[in-house]
Amino acid sequence: MGTTYSVKYVNPAEKVNLSQIHIEIDSVLKHVNMEMSTYIPNSEISRFNAFNKTEWFPVSKDFVVVLRQAKYVAKISDGYFDPTIMPLVNLWGFGPEKRDEKIPTSAEIDSAKKLVDFTLIEDKIDKPEVRKKSSSVYLDFSSIAKGYGVDKVGDFLESKGIENYLVEIGGELRAHGVKADSSIWRVGVVNPNEKGISIALKLHDLSIATSGDYMNYFEVNGKRYSHTINPKTGKPITHNLASVSVVDPSCMIADAYATAFDVLGPQKGFALAESLDIPVYMIIRKGNKFEVKMNSEFKKLLEEK
Repeated sequence: MGTTYSVKYVNPAEKVNLSQIHIEIDSVLKHVNMEMSTYIPNSEISRFNAFNKTEWFPVSKDFVVVLRQAKYVAKISDGYFDPTIMPLVNLWGFGPEKRDEKIPTSAEIDSAKKLVDFTLIEDKIDKPEVRKKSSSVYLDFSSIAKGYGVDKVGDFLESKGIENYLVEIGGELRAHGVKADSSIWRVGVVNPNEKGISIALKLHDLSIATSGDYMNYFEVNGKRYSHTINPKTGKPITHNLASVSVVDPSCMIADAYATAFDVLGPQKGFALAESLDIPVYMIIRKGNKFEVKMNSEFKKLLEEK
């Protein structure tokens, strides 16, 4: 996934072997990579993307689960989140197909946009298969797979009898149970200027995912171009939302919605989160300063004891 991970857990009666659990967690994450990493040529998603036919393509059940969740968030966000975004991501130089940091032409953007449409992907789960309605469509799970990986590690720990843990992959977290001293896990949202923590939040059987434009971008003539692409315009987002954090029991769902709200921006994204009763915390640029905005569901989390 091109990032680091961290797992903290309370060992139940010292029954779990640290070295063995570490090996097995690595195995879980390698399996997710082999399903969903566009950077691995023989992963399921890479082989599907290279399959230039409109016939059914066999995949794992987990692949279909993630695809269906991605398509649901795409539908609920009116296409501002789209798992077929890869042609635009590659065009802007943020995908596995590395290119120079330069601004694509309008013609290149328009051409790539024609391939971005989540309704062009069909799936079946009983006999897990996926199909393209257009042979040139590509999938990209980068905005949901990290969260899914967090959930898979959490589920694995619970299968081993570990009920108290904190799993983190690249900043996406899932907390379950309590710490060794019986207190609730406490996590922080980083300030976009990387100076300290914007807010600390207690998480009990919940996940949090953050999307922002302050970590992955390039600059041309002093203008910043974010890795987060708006499927509607075919260009990086340009609004003043620096980061958005979403809380949900599922880290996969939090991960997807964090990207959707990030693309939608501080007004539309906030309104959608409020309408869906999804806790959201936004950090918004105001000149050289930042201001925070949280909805009613997020405030409830701060008020709970």
